[in-house]
Amino acid sequence: MGQRLENELVPLFEAASLAYLELTGVKGQVGSEEHLRDVVDLAVVALLHVAPIYQSSADGSNSTMMMSAVQGQKLLFVPIREGREAPPLDRFYIRRSDLRAAITSLRNGC
Repeated sequence: MGQRLENELVPLFEAASLAYLELTGVKGQVGSEEHLRDVVDLAVVALLHVAPIYQSSADGSNSTMMMSAVQGQKLLFVPIREGREAPPLDRFYIRRSDLRAAITSLRNGC
């Protein structure tokens, strides 16, 4: 795969959905929208532990910055752990190469 594709940022919702499907081997429908949201949240938590996550700027400038592990925990993990709804994932991304490595790492038990 070309270097440009490897560096491409994948929306976190899509990345977490793919990670869930890859790691569980689930094929086809995964259930209700609520169930999908729950499993995606779990996949996001797993990805947070093994890969850098990027956040787009709120000012609409199309710039992204890598979040620190502490920021990722505060923004994404804490609400999920506390049973609150995670923030919308549309401002969060993972690099394609990091997603591939994260799925491999998670498959191998970190």
